[in-house]
Amino acid sequence: MIRLISNVHSCHALELSSRMLAPTSGYISQQRGRRRTLTPVPWLPAKKEKEGNINQNVNNKIKSLLGTVVQREALVISENSAQSLYDSKCRITDIPENSRRVGLIVRKIGMLPQWTKNGSRILCTLLEVAENHVVSVVSPESWYKASVVGKRKAFNRDGPMWRVSVGAVNANPTGFTTAYRKQFVKAGVPTKETIGSFLVSGDAIPTPGHPLDVRHFGVGQFVTATGKTIDWGFQVGDWCKGA
Repeated sequence: MIRLISNVHSCHALELSSRMLAPTSGYISQQRGRRRTLTPVPWLPAKKEKEGNINQNVNNKIKSLLGTVVQREALVISENSAQSLYDSKCRITDIPENSRRVGLIVRKIGMLPQWTKNGSRILCTLLEVAENHVVSVVSPESWYKASVVGKRKAFNRDGPMWRVSVGAVNANPTGFTTAYRKQFVKAGVPTKETIGSFLVSGDAIPTPGHPLDVRHFGVGQFVTATGKTIDWGFQVGDWCKGA
């Protein structure tokens, strides 16, 4: 079972309950697909400034002023994003089986045991959905022309696929390059610490700047989860040595 928790600090209990996802089924299907590479994608600009380009001659007064500007800018962006969410029009329909929706970028925060009504124990994985926003939406035609990866994935066996980039975890924009910040300014969202891209079918295209939370999924839906192992991933060597 997988439980998703959105990042909430001060909200009503009813809103908090709507941000929790606990699938009733304890069945998890694991499939091995194409090996994911850890090399940066070619369409993302450099994220961090080089040490030689960082301006060290900024006094504390200017740093304080920049911090105030960043805070006010983040407040205005969050208000505009919330307003656009209320103004957007949507309709509830059945999702076709061949439809591919945009995903979420989450952080694993631990494990938690849960018990059913008959006393059965189920171990749940807790995933935090922290400030996800749609950053960019690229059509299959544009992606095919501009990227080598797009020539392989834009028109595949599942049909034309749009490239939708999602950013997660708001960050201080002063620590990133100008080219990296521009994509968030264009979308009208705060600068994100992490950004990822998803293949989306034409019937499930979101709009840039749209916020995403755990309610993007429904109870009982199957979720494909991928991640990067940091620790405790390979212990066969120690086991063979008798450690």
